Formats: sequence, structure tokens, C-alpha cells
Amino acid sequence: MSKNADATLQTSLEKASKIQAELDQAQKTALQLAESNQKLIDENKALKQAQAQAESPKKSAQLALKPQPEESDQHDRFLRQQAASLAHPVFPNDPMPNGLSEKDIGWFD
Repeated sequence: MSKNADATLQTSLEKASKIQAELDQAQKTALQLAESNQKLIDENKALKQAQAQAESPKKSAQLALKPQPEESDQHDRFLRQQAASLAHPVFPNDPMPNGLSEKDIGWFD
């Protein structure tokens, strides 16, 4: 029985050694993948920062190129709007189109 037990122990030892080798190889592969993943993450961050820095001058250039309305421009625009609104008064001096007078509708000075 001792020979049988020795043979069983020998096969178990060989299986354990084979499994240990596979485990070591899997650990090495996992470590390599983790390192590659970290490199890719760092590269991605660097690219995003470079892209953000490249876009920020474009945005500031667009803002700088956008003309700011001057005070006289705003005043002229206000005068045009005012003239357009006064061109069509609410109560014109002409007779009402439906033939009613101001007294008929209850509006008189």
C-alpha cells in the first residue's frame, strides 16, 4: 500500500505543480494587462487635456472676434424701434374703420 500511496502522492504533486505554473502565468498576464491599461488611461487623459487646451484658444478667439454692441449702436436701434412702434398708434386720428366714433365706443377727451 505504500507504493500505491507514493504513486498517488506523486501524481498529486505533478498536478499541483502544473496548476501552480498555470497560476503564475495567469498572474504575469494579469499584471501585464493592468500595466497596459494604466498606460492607456494616462494616454487618454493626456489627449483630453491637449484637446481641451486646443479648444480653449479657439473659444476665446471666437469671443474676442464677436463685436460688442456700442452704446451708440444700442441707442440707434432703440430709436428705430421707437419710430416703428409710433408709426402705428393704438388710436389713430382717422375715423375708425367700422364707422364708430370715439364717443360711440366711450373714448373721448
